[in-house]
Amino acid sequence: MKSILRLVLYLPAIVLALAVMVTGSSFVLDNEDYRSALIWAADRFLDASLEIKGPFELSLGRETSLTAGDVSLQANDGSYSLAVGE
Repeated sequence: MKSILRLVLYLPAIVLALAVMVTGSSFVLDNEDYRSALIWAADRFLDASLEIKGPFELSLGRETSLTAGDVSLQANDGSYSLAVGE
């Protein structure tokens, strides 16, 4: 019973903290920071090299949008390659 009570108390606090962090990061980070984070995530989690040579824009809000130009993704082991744009 105590563990359920803790869950009921901690879960909204965690959700609120995450919401505050996401909202705060939208004021602190710019598009170049998001571009770097996306490239890092591709390298880290996909084991691939991501290049974004064209324009990059991330809009957060009720409708989130990502616009990127001249994008290429290549596996570090050379097994696949994908390019979109020029």
